[in-house]
Amino acid sequence: MPLPSHLAASAVLAFLCCTGSALAQSGETAVDFVLSEAVQERLRAHVPAQRPPSPLASLSAQQVIDHKGNFGRKVGVKIEFVMSRLENGLTGSQSSVVMDGGKGMGRGTGLSLCGLIGLLSDSQSTTDTSLTSAIPIGKVILPFGIKSSVDFASRRRIVALETNAPSLCMPTSGLEFTFKTEEEVTIKTSGLFGRTNQIKRVQESKCRAAVDLQPASQLGAALVGDYREVSCETVSGDGKLSKTRYAHLLASSFYLPIEEIDEWQTATTLYPKVSYTQAE
Repeated sequence: MPLPSHLAASAVLAFLCCTGSALAQSGETAVDFVLSEAVQERLRAHVPAQRPPSPLASLSAQQVIDHKGNFGRKVGVKIEFVMSRLENGLTGSQSSVVMDGGKGMGRGTGLSLCGLIGLLSDSQSTTDTSLTSAIPIGKVILPFGIKSSVDFASRRRIVALETNAPSLCMPTSGLEFTFKTEEEVTIKTSGLFGRTNQIKRVQESKCRAAVDLQPASQLGAALVGDYREVSCETVSGDGKLSKTRYAHLLASSFYLPIEEIDEWQTATTLYPKVSYTQAE
């Protein structure tokens, strides 16, 4: 997530490999998928009071995944994001993911706190290698939620958030901080053995912001300004450890994942194409 997500490609790939084909179906009654008022109140202290100089409008990310099950054969993933900074300071995004060779695809809608914490996500995916099965998606980003008019394959929602950081979206030089989240996850599979699973998941992260700044153009020629690297170690409720290195873009007040490591895989990401929202 994190992925960004906003929708993280590694999370999409994990979903693809475990569920097989899960095609979205249109014609469903639109429903609101929202954050609780308690979570909304927690978020208000962490959203920058002022609009950052260069909010992100779109991103093209190129991710390389080295999964142990592939015995050294790395997999490339292309992710396209369209992003919008909402009036309350949160970031809404639409994303699409395609694996090399058309072995999997996915689309989703997400709401995040400056790219660091995925607050809501609603995604669909398929492993149809012909890519002839287009996945319908019709979403509207609400101030604190998503309005969905299509069936879902996977949904995530943060239901609790704790942190000791003064502002999660503005990490200062050398800052060490923690945050803990509890989320509800619903996964719906289709086909002969289709079913719906619901689980709750707790994760606790310890992070440290680097002292020095680096040029953002190292991660993608179109990225402007500098970034501060933020390294996080996350322990899940079942004791599994993962590590993520983020680039916190100062001009956008936004985190981009640049390396994600867990017990099964390492994913590294660069950002070859970027566009920014025009000044108001």
